[in-house]
Amino acid sequence: MDFIIGCYSDGLKSDEGVLCVELNGHTGKLAQMHVMLQTQNPSYVAVTSQATYTANEVGEDVPPKLHSLSDSFQRTLDLKGDSPCHLAIDKHQQFIAVSHYGSGNVNVCSLDSSGQPHELIADLFIDGSSVNRDRQTSPHAHQAVFLSTRDQLAVVDLGSDVIHFYQYDRAALSFEKTPVQTVSIPAGNGPRHMVFNGLEQTAYVVCELSETLITLKDIDDEWLVVDEIDLLPNHEKGEAASAIKLSPDEQFLYVSCRHQNLISIFSVDGALPKHIESVSSEGEFPRDFTISDDGKWCVVANQQSNSIVSYKRDLETGSLRFTGHSIEAVTPVCVTQSV
Repeated sequence: MDFIIGCYSDGLKSDEGVLCVELNGHTGKLAQMHVMLQTQNPSYVAVTSQATYTANEVGEDVPPKLHSLSDSFQRTLDLKGDSPCHLAIDKHQQFIAVSHYGSGNVNVCSLDSSGQPHELIADLFIDGSSVNRDRQTSPHAHQAVFLSTRDQLAVVDLGSDVIHFYQYDRAALSFEKTPVQTVSIPAGNGPRHMVFNGLEQTAYVVCELSETLITLKDIDDEWLVVDEIDLLPNHEKGEAASAIKLSPDEQFLYVSCRHQNLISIFSVDGALPKHIESVSSEGEFPRDFTISDDGKWCVVANQQSNSIVSYKRDLETGSLRFTGHSIEAVTPVCVTQSV
């Protein structure tokens, strides 16, 4: 099976850019197949059945561009913002949302019937700040998520300690600029990424600065914080929690902790999250990882050790076992499975 890797690189060397990596479904051995796109800092990658998308994580003075790749086309679209760090696509593949960490706004672009980005149709921004004077003096949109059970876009703002829920009209291609709800996260937590369960009645939020896991419940169409636990019980904290993923069967939750070089595993089978264990990332600074669609494998990108590693995942217990296989890559920071 193939995985697409986003990297921090200048994109000038032949082995830099957006990478395609193959995982052997019997052994977990990894091999780099080819470089899909050479460009500056293609840090986050999103994949659909029609195309692969990335954006340049650069300052607004450059400016950043959205790139789309498929067998039949390669297209770019100028973005408006500073340091885009995340991409999200709705289930109908009609919109792509680009979160800008530096400027705190979210660009929403329309996609045509072939998956090509057409135009920027909305720019969402709400000013704010929070208590951490080193990290939260302004908004930092770190992720946007299209909900699948309703026409809403959730924006996770690390700088303001909030999650905004925006309503949109699919037929009119319009997004409301005022959220239908804003969920306040405890001050100083720094929410980074979130995942929803399939019914979208529960959401889990990893907080980068507090290194905690927050659970939200949808109660009478209102999202409420119902739980918060440490990602790594009895560990020193380092304000560097990162990615969060839910297993395909929704029984287990995984979070990468960059400061401690660990992947933390939780059971979420019908109850509030319960910490099971933490395993080594087999490298330094695990920025991102993904669970394969069949649930049998986990691939981790270790940013500071320039390595991508694989794990065999136990479907019953949720545990991860390092396969012993790894490959080198220039500053890998995103992993997603190819469609």
